[in-house]
Amino acid sequence: ISETILMAALRRFEQFGYSKTTMAEIAADCDMSAANIYRYFENKLEIGAQLARRCLADECVALKQVIESPESASARLEGFLLANLRYTYQRWSEQPRINELVEAIARERTDVVQDHVQFKQELITRLIEDGNRNGEFAAVDPVRSAEAILVAGTVFDLPLFMHMHPLGKFESMARNVAQLILRGLATRTS
Repeated sequence: ISETILMAALRRFEQFGYSKTTMAEIAADCDMSAANIYRYFENKLEIGAQLARRCLADECVALKQVIESPESASARLEGFLLANLRYTYQRWSEQPRINELVEAIARERTDVVQDHVQFKQELITRLIEDGNRNGEFAAVDPVRSAEAILVAGTVFDLPLFMHMHPLGKFESMARNVAQLILRGLATRTS
């Protein structure tokens, strides 16, 4: 039943937006009472958080594949930024109203966002450590370097910015950011 509720909520969020969707509407779409939905989810925000975690988990799988590929650390770092961008761009273009949900989760369920950022930082840290071991990078503090890379790539990770450029322009920008980061990693950084 919880899966039915989640899918009904997702369809509503995609069609009408998060803020205009009510628990009663989700319940009606599931042919149940709103009171019954509350047996499974505390509120609409909890439903949104579950959906956000699923979406972010899909992105994590794609990013992990990039990090674990046999390519050079430099190629994997650029691939990471591009995969992150493409995932965000695709989700935004296919589901533009879902941005309301993203904003609500970022504002009211920071734990979901923090868990995701932590996972991504751990992936990049592993990548930098690999690059250090194979001589591509000379990063003194891989954790701080990974944190800085995430900050530098923020524009490629937020649906809010996706309307600003076509995907090709964003990809060019991501490659430029990657080249700048790679030059910095090739020298001693803290």
